[in-house]
This record gives sequence, structure tokens and C-alpha cells, in this order.
Amino acid sequence: MLRFILEAYEGIGFVTTLDSHLGLVELSVAPGCEEDVTQVLNSEEHNLQLRPVWPENVGMDSDVFRAGSDDSPSLIR
Repeated sequence: MLRFILEAYEGIGFVTTLDSHLGLVELSVAPGCEEDVTQVLNSEEHNLQLRPVWPENVGMDSDVFRAGSDDSPSLIR
């Protein structure tokens, strides 16, 4: 569902599934679109049951979170 929502905002970013069983995804955000994506995620957080996670929370290596940083977690559903 998140993929379709972001695709509706053409060109702001895309979703890559890292683990379908966990619902773990990686968001790739186009430069300059960070605020737009943040607004979309904030407005859909409850509907999609989104929550931030860090690699140690799901037992994955940090290189899986290659685009993130300690201050910008990936999301898990």
C-alpha cells in the first residue's frame, strides 16, 4: 500500500521491500522531496501502522540500511 501511495506523488521516491515477512521496507527519496515524503508518512502512519526501526531492532546487519543513518530510521509495518 505504501508503494502505491508514494507512486501517486510521481517522482518523490520509491519503496523497496527488504523483508516481506517483517514488512520491512527501504524508502529512496528524491533530493529535495524529503519534506513531502515526511508529510505523506506522517499522514499515513496510523493507517499503515508504520513505525521506525533500526537494524539492531530486527536483527539485521546495518549494511541493509545503506541509505539511512542513526538519525533517520527505516520503517517497518
